[in-house]
Amino acid sequence: MVGGLAELIRLRAENESLRAPDAGGVPGQRARAGAIRPVDQGVVVYLQNWHLLPENRLAELFQDLHGVELCAATLANMTRVAADGWRVCGERIRDLLVAADGTKLLDESGFRITVRGQWLHVLSTRWVTFYRTSERRGSLLEGLRGCSVHDHGKPYFTVPDMRHALRITCANCKR
Repeated sequence: MVGGLAELIRLRAENESLRAPDAGGVPGQRARAGAIRPVDQGVVVYLQNWHLLPENRLAELFQDLHGVELCAATLANMTRVAADGWRVCGERIRDLLVAADGTKLLDESGFRITVRGQWLHVLSTRWVTFYRTSERRGSLLEGLRGCSVHDHGKPYFTVPDMRHALRITCANCKR
């Protein structure tokens, strides 16, 4: 994790001439307070979502480093914009995994988003993993094929033309 942060700081230093639009792109000119460069937005998203840095600490960090005040709504918007940028990639990964003929691991786990119960569905191969949330347990992706390795839950057997392999864990043995 530290290596990733060091890489972001190095990238930021190399791109020091990249300025926010209101700074006119003039090298050496500091962007006015309130203008966040794209590379800094990437640092915000990285620190908040990978290192789980709380919003107040992140706002304090940017105030100390850049003299820029960031409110919770600004931080949330940066993450939302980044997520929207990755949405097409995620959809493509999902489509490739669903259509693949090879062996796939299927799993689901319950958790809470705010106060509502949700299910985290996992679909993975040896090379790539796709995560999605749903309010319903057992809501599998349409069109799955190949061989699925799972914990033998009933919803997995509702997929037509799917071969099944049993995955036994200590949690399964206790049930």
